[in-house]
Amino acid sequence: MELEETADAYYEGGMFFKPGFGIDEWEALKQRLPVGSIITGKVVHQALFGVFIDAGLGFPVLMRVTEFGIIKPSGLTFPDDYPALGGAISGQFCGFDEGNRQLAVCRLGLEIVHPDADSNGFLR
Repeated sequence: MELEETADAYYEGGMFFKPGFGIDEWEALKQRLPVGSIITGKVVHQALFGVFIDAGLGFPVLMRVTEFGIIKPSGLTFPDDYPALGGAISGQFCGFDEGNRQLAVCRLGLEIVHPDADSNGFLR
């Protein structure tokens, strides 16, 4: 698959990169982004398991197939039924993936209750 570039960020070898964003920026983002926040961005990569979104946060945002909100009796066809590359998409922030330094988003309209969130929705 061809690399999809957006501003100075790029997708390569299964990972999304934004130069200059490391552990300090990751920890800062964790402090300021509450669970349930609406995240909007551009689809920059399609994978069998979901799509990666560039939301301008410096880290990849992953929306898994199960969060697309699309139901077809025969199942979804990759990539035809997936959100289009370059298209805008929104979801609700539902957690951090520490191992991959990714943010996970769920489809809009879900009541998200994270067991590690404080009363303001911030993860502890």
